[in-house]
Amino acid sequence: MNTNAVTVDVVRFWRGRLLFLAWLRWVMEFCLVWGCAAATSTAWALDAWTQTNGPPGGTFTAFAVDSSTTPSTLYVGTDGGGVFKSTNGGAQWSAVNTGLTSRYVYTLAIDSGTLYAGTDGGGVFKSVNGGTQWNAVNTGLTSRYVRALTIDSGTLYAGTGGGVFKSTNGGTQWNAVNTGLTNSQVFSLAIGSGTLYAGTSGGVFKSTNGGAQWNAVNTGLTSSYVYTLAIDSGTLYAGTNGGSVFKSTNGGTQWTAANTGLTNGQVLSLAIDSGKLYAGTNGSGVFKSTNGAVSSNSQLSNLTVSIGSGAATLSPSFSATALTYSATVQSASATVTPTAWINDSVLTVNGNAATSGVGVPVALNPGVNSILVQLVSGDETTTTTYTVNITRQVIAPDMPTNVQAVAGMAGSGQVSVSWTPPTSGGTSALTGFIVNGNPSGGCTAAVGTNSCTVSGLNFGTSHSFMVTATNADGASTTSVVSNAVVPQNTQAITFPAQGSPNYSVNGTYSINPLASASSGLGVTYSSSSPTICGVSGTSMNMVSAGACIVAANQGGNVAYVAASQVTQTVIIQRGNNTITFPPQGSQPYTQSGSFALSPVATGESSQPVTYSSTTPSVCTISGTLVTKQAVGTCTIAANQAADNNWSAAPQTTQSISITAGTNTITFPAQGGQTYFTGGSFTVNPVATASSGLAVTYGSSTPTVCSVSGTNVQMISAGTCTITANQAGDATWGPATPVPQNVTIAKGANTITFPAQAAQTFAANGSFAINPLATATSGLTVTYTSTTASICTVAGTTVIMVAAGTCTIAADQAGNGNWVAATQVLQNVQVGQRTNTITFPAQANQTFVANGTFAINPLATASSNLPITYSSLTGSVCTVASTTVTMVAAGTCNLAADQAGDSNWDAAVQVTRALSITGVTPGAPTNVQATPAGPGQVTVTWTAPANTGGGITSYLVTAQPGGQTCTPTPATATTCTMTGLTNGQTYTFAVEAMNGAGSSSSGGNPPATSNPATPLVNPQAFTGTVPAGAGGNAGAAVGVTVSGGGNTCVFEHITVLSVSSASTAPPSHLNFPNGLLDFALNGCDASDVQVTLTLPSPLPQGGRYWKLSHDVWAPYANAVTQAGSTTVTLSLRDGGPGDDDGQVNGRIVDPGQVAVATNPADTSGTTAVPTLSPASIAMLALGLAWFGWKRKSRR
Repeated sequence: MNTNAVTVDVVRFWRGRLLFLAWLRWVMEFCLVWGCAAATSTAWALDAWTQTNGPPGGTFTAFAVDSSTTPSTLYVGTDGGGVFKSTNGGAQWSAVNTGLTSRYVYTLAIDSGTLYAGTDGGGVFKSVNGGTQWNAVNTGLTSRYVRALTIDSGTLYAGTGGGVFKSTNGGTQWNAVNTGLTNSQVFSLAIGSGTLYAGTSGGVFKSTNGGAQWNAVNTGLTSSYVYTLAIDSGTLYAGTNGGSVFKSTNGGTQWTAANTGLTNGQVLSLAIDSGKLYAGTNGSGVFKSTNGAVSSNSQLSNLTVSIGSGAATLSPSFSATALTYSATVQSASATVTPTAWINDSVLTVNGNAATSGVGVPVALNPGVNSILVQLVSGDETTTTTYTVNITRQVIAPDMPTNVQAVAGMAGSGQVSVSWTPPTSGGTSALTGFIVNGNPSGGCTAAVGTNSCTVSGLNFGTSHSFMVTATNADGASTTSVVSNAVVPQNTQAITFPAQGSPNYSVNGTYSINPLASASSGLGVTYSSSSPTICGVSGTSMNMVSAGACIVAANQGGNVAYVAASQVTQTVIIQRGNNTITFPPQGSQPYTQSGSFALSPVATGESSQPVTYSSTTPSVCTISGTLVTKQAVGTCTIAANQAADNNWSAAPQTTQSISITAGTNTITFPAQGGQTYFTGGSFTVNPVATASSGLAVTYGSSTPTVCSVSGTNVQMISAGTCTITANQAGDATWGPATPVPQNVTIAKGANTITFPAQAAQTFAANGSFAINPLATATSGLTVTYTSTTASICTVAGTTVIMVAAGTCTIAADQAGNGNWVAATQVLQNVQVGQRTNTITFPAQANQTFVANGTFAINPLATASSNLPITYSSLTGSVCTVASTTVTMVAAGTCNLAADQAGDSNWDAAVQVTRALSITGVTPGAPTNVQATPAGPGQVTVTWTAPANTGGGITSYLVTAQPGGQTCTPTPATATTCTMTGLTNGQTYTFAVEAMNGAGSSSSGGNPPATSNPATPLVNPQAFTGTVPAGAGGNAGAAVGVTVSGGGNTCVFEHITVLSVSSASTAPPSHLNFPNGLLDFALNGCDASDVQVTLTLPSPLPQGGRYWKLSHDVWAPYANAVTQAGSTTVTLSLRDGGPGDDDGQVNGRIVDPGQVAVATNPADTSGTTAVPTLSPASIAMLALGLAWFGWKRKSRR
């Protein structure tokens, strides 16, 4: 949304009506304070008013009263004249405008003696001394078109063309509070009981939290332009454009028109005093209401019928225009709650007075009950009757549910019956419950008791029950039948003592004598000690020895409950145990050998069978593992201890034959060996015999190796076969010989090649390899070159080919016993020759912008290779080939380099320094001056092309006054000069400085900027008519600019003498107010209006004259009127009135206002074209007097 465009429309609307509205607000608010005669009316009526001695012209737009003084102090805001003040009831007025830079004041507010003024374009101003001094308080106020101000407990709110703003510190800081405020054109504000209301071009908005959140409240508000708001004891009034006055008694939730007697629909102002409501209209004067502007509305906004805590359903759903409704209930009473659309209507229910929103109890008879709700409008012009037909139904209670029967204690013959009461008791309260049994029995229960006990029932007979609910209107249907229950009797068991049998695996024992039940029913048996015994029927199964507990039970039947369990303990004694030990196979002897018993011995006991040896010299035993000690008969004894079920078993033995052992050799694999002359190695690991006897060795390959003990002697490379032997003894037989092959690999052959001394390159030069390389095999080493481009080798002599790294390879090929040696390389550095540079001294130079000079004399190299040059001081000089380019004054350091080649090394860099002497710089160009705020102008420029060897600083001088400014940093091309006189037009000269002096001292006069005029308000100027201009000399001339966008402001402006014109005007022209020269900057392509306020009225014949192509002519787009003190120019960037004729954001419009000595004489004049930029030159402005009363111009 374009807020600026909307704001302009609002300004145009208000200014077009302010002459009337200002008078209306003044007299109305004056009468509210001082009292005026008025006719009394029950609705609206025109009042009689008495005019006071108002401010000059009477055109004002705001009014405020400070009641803390005696008499009250009156303030009025005017449309262009600022604020006026009266301390004697309006008899005299005085202007109080010091510091008030915007004189279009549209709203005033007072808080504890502090006065606030909302202005058109200037924002909010504040005065703490009754208007003597004003200060702008606009920080954060982004919209400066303020139409409404209101204060609540020290919090200040401003309604603007950009929404609502809030300040909690007297305007020091503003914050926008517009969340939910979907229309930002705020015309009015009102606050009551902490609730803030805003009247906008889109209706009324409401905030209950100080503007943090807004909500539209426009139901019933048929006119969206709300110009004024007022609050009286909770009643909210809105004055609208075309809809007259609306009122709401519920905080804006509903609105209704309150216009009886109000004949004008455009209400611009509302005020309340002691219950009286005043409305100011556009063209029909002021109307007054003494009864709150009662409305003609007699409608409901809501109607409900409720029963207890619930709501009855109306048919149809409520609508303000539907008059007849029906509802069906089952209650003997209901509550009817009517809510009036507006609270000034008279409300009755069935003829009895009622209050809006408060429920009215109504008794209901069975059948249809007609309820009449009637409203009479506050102005007694309309009556509306609503009819509600309520049908009361009579219904018996619902039947009880969830009927449950539970048998009582066995032997009691009782059953407890419970149920869930019905959710609906019908149309009257429940009175009780009746329980009936089948085939017999019953009971009753009171309301609130949902169970009862039925007694005297037969054991073993099935009974079920039904329940009925009753109320005053009858009984419910019988409930669903309950579950069936059977009352039961008790019984007991007799169980005699039992015998003590011996344990046997899977043994059984019959229960004897058996148990019996007093009911005569059969008894069943079970084991309570399942780890000892189990029971099946009347037979007991043995699990282990111990105490077997047998339980006797009788589970009852339909007539008897289960009997209490009875137990008897049967002691099961231990059984007799024997060991089974099968025969064992014979075992061959092995030294420290062992074997496991197999099969092992077994017994009946759960204890393990244990073993021992009765022949420890032949064998020993641990667990079931037998260790062989010698050849012979090994006897093993088996034993088993008693356990819980079995006694200890008698010992049993078995004999095992240990026969003589077998002798075997284990000969592990041997590691490979590498041949060397006279070499030997040891058998490792050695062979072992299972008998533990010593092993002997021999060689099966005598041409490769021989063996002595465990030492093997290498004869040649190849496969050496070693045989291991063991002859045995009386206990062990001879072992089978075992061979092992050992691979004897060729010997490792390595070359040692010592480092070689570096050489200096000489064409066809040679040198001997020294020291020579040697091989560990003792065989001869041969040599080759791997870098033929650097060197070659013949025997042990190296021939140099070029400088570089000469790589010599040493090789040895090996033989039958030695492998070929790995090639070994040695690098011999063939060095380059030394390269040197000779660089003679260079002559000093004088700086010339972009100047060059040749290096002379040139540098030379001992290698005769070409030299390259560079600059070591790029900020002073640069080098290309042998040409030096001057960059700045200073020391220029030149470097000479020679990179060498393959045979010559790079030469050491040689430098030469020379001085470049600076000269004075050229003058800066393109000097531009732009006002930057009160007393400030920012000057920018372009650095000179000729810096004279480098700029060190700039100096800016203002004329008149000679004030200076230096930039920061010193070489920056912009500087803001402060402390200038507002309203004085300045030009600025810029000088460049360096070590040789200033641009001016070098014969370069400084360039002068365009004129610039600092102003307090960049869109307003006040000047003085210069001397020699006639009777108006020394008088004030005011000039303002509007349009062209928010940034369109004065760049410079001044009032000059007539003699300052570049071309003298025609002699018949008189310029009583001097000449006006100005330029605007920051303007867009829209029209711009420049308004002049002159010190005296224009006489007949006053016209605007411009100078175009050295010819004076009237300007067609100027509005003048004899007797007026204002002159208006219409200008456009690049169009009418723009002297430079370019669309560049600047409008240059020097000119004058002239009064012809003979007003009718227009001879020799030619109208200046207004649409041709080329023909627009200087504007001639006739400065005249500006009065307080002015007509709307927008």
